[in-house]
Amino acid sequence: MYINLKLLFTLRRYLDLLNKKAYKILIFYYFILLYTVHSNGFVKQYSLLYFFYVIPVYLFVVINIPLILTTAFNKQTRLLYIFVCIVFFISACRLDFQSISNIGGITFLLIIIVNSQLCVSLKFINSLFLTAICCSFVAYLFNQNVYGLVPGFGKTNIIDTIDTGVRVSLFPNIIESSLFSVFVFIVNFSFNKSKSIFLFTPLALYFILFSGNRTSIILVIIFVSLFLLFKIVKIKHRRFYLIFPFLLISMLIITYNPFVIASISNNLDSAFLKTLLFRSIEDSEIETNMQNTLIRLWIWDQHMIVFLQSPFIGVGTFDFTKIANEHDFLKEIPSDGTESFITGLLARVGIVASFFFAFFIVYINKAILLGKKFSYTIPIMLLYVLFFYASFFTAYNFITLLWFGMFNFEDRINQIATNA
Repeated sequence: MYINLKLLFTLRRYLDLLNKKAYKILIFYYFILLYTVHSNGFVKQYSLLYFFYVIPVYLFVVINIPLILTTAFNKQTRLLYIFVCIVFFISACRLDFQSISNIGGITFLLIIIVNSQLCVSLKFINSLFLTAICCSFVAYLFNQNVYGLVPGFGKTNIIDTIDTGVRVSLFPNIIESSLFSVFVFIVNFSFNKSKSIFLFTPLALYFILFSGNRTSIILVIIFVSLFLLFKIVKIKHRRFYLIFPFLLISMLIITYNPFVIASISNNLDSAFLKTLLFRSIEDSEIETNMQNTLIRLWIWDQHMIVFLQSPFIGVGTFDFTKIANEHDFLKEIPSDGTESFITGLLARVGIVASFFFAFFIVYINKAILLGKKFSYTIPIMLLYVLFFYASFFTAYNFITLLWFGMFNFEDRINQIATNA
């Protein structure tokens, strides 16, 4: 037993060194794969491309088993271990191997990245951003990216989408483009002390605003609001900043009320703002776009109905398309129910999911105690996305890998400053 434990800790030391390079390679690998899909962003399950997506990150997790075993009692990730162990036991009992794979993959990936302090540098992110701009232009020429780099030049004849022509994107799929641009904006705004900040922050804002992705625009508003709030209320006010995330999410849920959205649409006189928020100035197209937005309210409702069927341990993996097919209006607005990861996880594993969410609360609390403003902001932004627009959220996704690394970004910057 002593030899086995000694071997595990020895392997972990080597893994800590290996992971720093492996993580950066994984980020770049999944960045390249973004150009292999079309605008809908879907990869057909069990296709050859699907295995190119899935295998590398799961291999990364398997290689890190010694690290997973030797960090099981770390305070920071203890709740995640409890969560994944309960999920594995429940899922194994009902032979739900898909839940074991999906939930295990995303949870172990988060554990590995947080415990190994994996992160990419500001220089790496900026280099990737400039590379994405060049690759986007080439993809546009070869009809792989239908959006292009300039509003009004989208190839609407290639894809039947009313708003393609007025949007811009770094990748064929616009959500990854806008979220990546959010990362570029917030890390440069927070940590770039050179003159290049005047290049990267406006460029990132350009791709966020003209993506037409409201989720990313709201993320920037959350980030800027917190930046200003920190100037008014010091982060040492622990109770206030612990309550704030719940108040923020509640307020944003209220704004998804149909009457609020309709009121905003009817009272907007600016053609630019209408195009920005609803991707059109035509009433009929705005109405269609509003339906796409409000579909999330229905998804939350359906997830909660499934959750109430088995609130303690959930129902396991369920086919959301069967629920959707029972409703005629969803035939025009297709959804697989993945837009809300949070309510979907509640439906899948019941209140056991509270251990997963509790990790974020513990992390936020630690950030408050240590006075880390950026580290406080990152999980709040992720929680918002997991509630409102989490279709991308899988272990084998470029944005997921990058976002988990953001949990360590402030510590890396502080370490570099200390060493200097």
